[in-house]
Amino acid sequence: ALFFAAIYIAPLFIWEINIDGLDRLSRDSVCELLEKEGVQIGAFSPSIDRKQVYLNILRSTDEISWISVNLRGSSANVEIIERDTPPVSETRTDAANLVASKSGQIVGADIVRGKLVVQNGKTVKAGDLLVSGVVDSQMMGTRYVYAEGAVLAAVSDDYVIEVPLECAERRYAEEKTLEATLRIFGKSINIFKNYSISYENYDTINRENNLAFWGLDRLPLSICTTVALSYEETPVMLNEDEALNRARAELKSRIAAKDTYAEILAREESYTVRDGVLVYLCRVEAIENIAAVAEFNVR
Repeated sequence: ALFFAAIYIAPLFIWEINIDGLDRLSRDSVCELLEKEGVQIGAFSPSIDRKQVYLNILRSTDEISWISVNLRGSSANVEIIERDTPPVSETRTDAANLVASKSGQIVGADIVRGKLVVQNGKTVKAGDLLVSGVVDSQMMGTRYVYAEGAVLAAVSDDYVIEVPLECAERRYAEEKTLEATLRIFGKSINIFKNYSISYENYDTINRENNLAFWGLDRLPLSICTTVALSYEETPVMLNEDEALNRARAELKSRIAAKDTYAEILAREESYTVRDGVLVYLCRVEAIENIAAVAEFNVR
């Protein structure tokens, strides 16, 4: 009777704190701010004035611009938005030019600040001046500005991707429970533990299943298990078409990760197979913003 009474009273107390939105701030520093306002493990939920928690935390720190605390069962779900602060490394110098980050043929420009010194159709090399931060005029004389904008050029990039024709395929067997733990009110009680496994290759998976009771949302009661999935790796031979498809998929991933092309104009591909490896070559013609900032100080 006492156990079930404790179970039904438990949702009135905080036994778990989840924090979303962390980037520069640490979990410990946010938990320290929450603890000063009474939001901590073991706190009585109905006694927490959430509106006052928000106000006091926003007044006490300049690093948080918004915070929300939602109480659900025995869990306190905290969401924060950190205040944007420019990194020290982004502190600007007096002025800057825009130079070419790579070779290409100029096809267009959108200049916010500075003087464009290249025309459409001109071929430039890496390091060539594109937009000058030195602006001369008869009325205002010489001015130094921080050049800003985009300079688009037709560029050509070569990609080389190698795909072995012989690869390993992983096949999993049934899982085996290595450890089981009962978590109650933030404490762990070991139920089962057995790491004497007979196989060498396996992956481990950690699971947590919350135990539910009728009429209650979420309780500070869960079963944590660690299971092992054994696997065997068997050699598999790819034909040329399968290897070529894998190479093309890898190329697609590289282009997506690069994320600098404004438009892809054309692709020219070829491949060879030697020593059991498919070597895939692809030349990509694209439109890309090649403007790179080159800062300088004015003395």
